[in-house]
Amino acid sequence: MAKIALVTVPFFLTARHRSLAQLTMDSLKSRHSIDRIAIVNAVRSLSDRNWLQQHNDLVEDNTCNILARAWNRGIRVALERGADYVLVSNLDIQFHPLCIDNLVECAAQEPQALVWCPAYWTDPRTFMGARLKPVVQPLVHFSCFMVDRRFFDTVGEFDESFAPAYLEDTDMVYRLRLLGARVATCLAALCLNYDRGTIKGIIDCESSDVPIFRQLLTELRTHISANDERYVRKWGGPHSQERFTVPFNGVEQAGINALETSK
Repeated sequence: MAKIALVTVPFFLTARHRSLAQLTMDSLKSRHSIDRIAIVNAVRSLSDRNWLQQHNDLVEDNTCNILARAWNRGIRVALERGADYVLVSNLDIQFHPLCIDNLVECAAQEPQALVWCPAYWTDPRTFMGARLKPVVQPLVHFSCFMVDRRFFDTVGEFDESFAPAYLEDTDMVYRLRLLGARVATCLAALCLNYDRGTIKGIIDCESSDVPIFRQLLTELRTHISANDERYVRKWGGPHSQERFTVPFNGVEQAGINALETSK
């Protein structure tokens, strides 16, 4: 049996966030041992905090609210706690009962890959009866992904200067491509992605008219614009139009911006 660590980054601003998180945790099934680690970006209440303590073996606060930093911290902690594999998941995912076990099996069969991902299923009505295909595709996504200790050793950590979120995953995909790294999406490991368990959840009808959420949306648009600009500076073009093969074409030091972001 393998030791799996589940790393999540709770972001609870609406009741919908927590209800989807409950769905994620309820669907977590495996014959392997699972160490549950939460690196918390935002919680609204003592009730949410208690929920996190009940559903996780370790809860740490990520006070800067940078998603890439939470992912980096969660993966490091998971490996320090002895995980063979680290499964990093949004809290808007419903796992098929065989998803995790089949993903681990995929990792055993595809040991050259640096990242293994479950495949998306789009219809909740047919999800449980879906046909699980023993097929692997060379695709990667970061809503739910699994790595081992070679990941950081080979490609490095997520770029925390893409703050608080947006394009840290696109940046990682491009870095993997530059390395020629193998990635694997396993069609025998299925999940439903409701896509409402992150900052996108603030756009729903129950919250969009509340002043604090309008402010968050304004800030989010500002951050998205800034991250778009940073990505172009770093790689010489927007996503799918990159020109550089080293960050900032070897001129600018990425670490300087990352340090400024953390202040």
